[in-house]
Amino acid sequence: MAKRVELCVQVIQETENAILVTDGDVDSQGAQIKHWLPKSQINWGDFTLKRLPATVEIEVNEWLAKERGLI
Repeated sequence: MAKRVELCVQVIQETENAILVTDGDVDSQGAQIKHWLPKSQINWGDFTLKRLPATVEIEVNEWLAKERGLI
């Protein structure tokens, strides 16, 4: 079984199948680094986002968090 990690992220955009998040990191020009995460690969509780951006805690497979640069 894959190891899971908990992350606190800000959801910027949501689609039917994915969420666009940032963890606050910025690139060399000061722009926020954003990552798309498929909803099928995360656990983020049983709630609906009412307003974006929204800060939430998610649980994700460690390999995916590493692949997306979140850890």
